[in-house]
Amino acid sequence: MIKTIDAWNEASEKVPALLISCGLVDALTLTPAERVMETRVMFWELRVSDLESAKKKTYVTWVVDQALPYEYGDGESIARLTVGKVEIFSKDSRNSEAILSLISTLNTNALATGWFFDLAGYSFDERLLLYHFTFSLTTLITEG
Repeated sequence: MIKTIDAWNEASEKVPALLISCGLVDALTLTPAERVMETRVMFWELRVSDLESAKKKTYVTWVVDQALPYEYGDGESIARLTVGKVEIFSKDSRNSEAILSLISTLNTNALATGWFFDLAGYSFDERLLLYHFTFSLTTLITEG
């Protein structure tokens, strides 16, 4: 049996690894001073943790928010479909080479590591004055 918490934790460990494989930086591994100086795209779970980092040209947030029973054996869940999202906030629109390259790399690396990567939304956030790209991430977590 695979419990919800186990599938959720496993998927929540895999997403940062995916983002790092794309050249992004885990912002929480940096000091506030290092985050100010960092030129690479940084990421956070759920939300940006400080105002200075929110001023960056582009940043990424992520969350795994579902771990649904998918397959049963002897009446117990032996596989769970985990679903999350990666959100890109940027001053650059979808036509920007930097954004297109980032999305392409995320898509390629997600597929290579067993995730489905799908566009879930695209908008302009009037409050933040940033383009907002949302992608869903889905994978199957099995016991063992």
